[in-house]
Amino acid sequence: MTVFSNFGKYGIVGAGGVGSVQIEVAMWGGAGASGISNPMVGAGGFMTAVYELAPGPVVLRGAGGGQAGPHSGHIGPIAHGNGGRGSAGPSPYTISGGGGGGHSGIFIGSVSHANALVMAGGGGGGSYISTEVHPQGGGYPTGGRGSYNSSYGSAGAFGGTQSAGGDGSPTPVGARGGGANGFVSTDGAALAGGNGGLNRPGPTSYSFGGAGGGGGYYGGSGGPADGGRGGMSGGGGSGFFAADGARINGVTVTLVSSTAVSATNYEAAGQPHPYWPLNGGSYGAGVNPSTDGANGQNGAIFWRLAGGSWSSAITNTDSSITI
Repeated sequence: MTVFSNFGKYGIVGAGGVGSVQIEVAMWGGAGASGISNPMVGAGGFMTAVYELAPGPVVLRGAGGGQAGPHSGHIGPIAHGNGGRGSAGPSPYTISGGGGGGHSGIFIGSVSHANALVMAGGGGGGSYISTEVHPQGGGYPTGGRGSYNSSYGSAGAFGGTQSAGGDGSPTPVGARGGGANGFVSTDGAALAGGNGGLNRPGPTSYSFGGAGGGGGYYGGSGGPADGGRGGMSGGGGSGFFAADGARINGVTVTLVSSTAVSATNYEAAGQPHPYWPLNGGSYGAGVNPSTDGANGQNGAIFWRLAGGSWSSAITNTDSSITI
C-alpha cells in the first residue's frame, strides 16, 4: 500500500475567493471481478481531497465493481465508471477473464476527462493463470500492473498513468490474443479500462480470455490472452487530483488537502479496504479467494461541505448536485 498526502494548506478557509465553498470528498474505485480459475483481483484505489471553488453544479460518480466474465459469449459487461470488459469464447471450451472495476470521481459541470476534479481508479480483473503476481489495483499516480505468467509469452497489462492509458505490452505482439474466433486486448484510455483479449485456436480448443482493465483518469490495459494457453489479469486505473489553481470548466479551484492510497490485491470479500472508517470494509474490496466468476465490490464516493455532515454513500451511479 502506497500513501501520498498533501496537507500544506489545510484549514485555510476562503482561499477560493469571495463566495467560495469548501467541499471534501472521499472515494474508492470499484474492485475488479474474478475470472474463471483465478479469483485474484485488484482493489479500487482510495482518494480524499478538500477543495475550495465557486458554487455551481458538480457530478459525483460512485464506481461499479467489475462484472464477472461470461462463461461464453466472447465479451462481458462494463462496470459503471468504464471498467474494461473481460472476455471468453463460446462454450463448452472456455476460461474467462473478469471485468475491471470502474472509476469514482467528482466532475465540475459534467462528466468528462477535462472536467475531472478528483478521481479514484478501479482495480483490474482476474484471469486464468498468474505466476508473477502484481498489485493490479487502482493507484496514484499510476495504476497497478496486472498479474501474468511470463512463460506464456506475455509481459502482462500495465496500469494507467497521469498522461496515458495502460499498455498491454505483450511479448510477442501475438500474445495479445487472436486466432480463430479471437480478438486482441486493448489499451486503457481516458476514463476507461481496456478490454481483455481472447485466444481460441480452433473450434474444439479451449479459449482463454483476458481480464478487463480498471477505469480511471486513464484506465489500465486489458489483459492479453496468449497462444491458447492462458489469459492474463487487467491493469489498474489511475487516480487524479486537479492541481492547486487549476481552471476546470471555467472554475478556478484551490487544493486545500489531499490523500491517495494505491491499492493492492484484495482476495477476501469484507477484508477492510483502507483507508477510512465510513467504508465499512466493503467498498472497492475484492472477492472471496475461493470464488470464481464473481463480481467485484462496488466503489463509492462520500462528500460534505465545510462544517456539514457526510453524505450517504453514492455507489454504482452518478449524482448531480449544486454546491
